Amino acid sequence: MNRRGTAEPAQRRVGGRAAMLTGAALFSGFYLNELLMKLLARHDPHPSAFDVYAGTLPLLAHGDDAVSQAALRAFEIGLLKEIGVLPDLSL
Repeated sequence: MNRRGTAEPAQRRVGGRAAMLTGAALFSGFYLNELLMKLLARHDPHPSAFDVYAGTLPLLAHGDDAVSQAALRAFEIGLLKEIGVLPDLSL
């Protein structure tokens, strides 16, 4: 939360600087942004969702497709859980 009481996206830095996304990772980052914009109400704080978002960006910048795909799925599941619509995935 900032001084005005509104939620701010967490900033995660890699090696002292912000993670820079390029290529497919950039499009994955856009996808994460779109999910946040479409699934969260404006001015409805979800700090844990933004913490997961901030933790996912460096994984996308990693460059390994398997790592990126796992990070995207983990983000999706975490976001669905945060907003209360994650279905029961147990067998």
